[in-house]
Amino acid sequence: MVRSVLQNLENNNISAITSYLTWDEFTYALLKKINRSIAEEYASFLFELDGLSFIPVHEQIIKTAAHFFSHYKLKPRDAIHMATAHNSDIKNIISEDSDFDKISLIERIWLDYNLF
Repeated sequence: MVRSVLQNLENNNISAITSYLTWDEFTYALLKKINRSIAEEYASFLFELDGLSFIPVHEQIIKTAAHFFSHYKLKPRDAIHMATAHNSDIKNIISEDSDFDKISLIERIWLDYNLF
């Protein structure tokens, strides 16, 4: 399913936004689950997807993240992703993290992470 989403973003069939933290998470997952050479090979991949836009992590995002961190007991990175979506008026989030299910402001879309 992740492959399908990435292909749809690459082909500009869908559009999505994400925090720049996603690059870190994506690259780290490749590093840990596959190997360093694959992580290095795909390090720029997300930036090449025409349908994917990146939202900078700025002060207002962090202030909003602090609310989600405290109010919903999210992990810091999840709170930043939630704040990015919320401040961008996004109503869906693609994640395997069930912590987002307790937030009525957003609907979580689950994916299978079989990338390769």
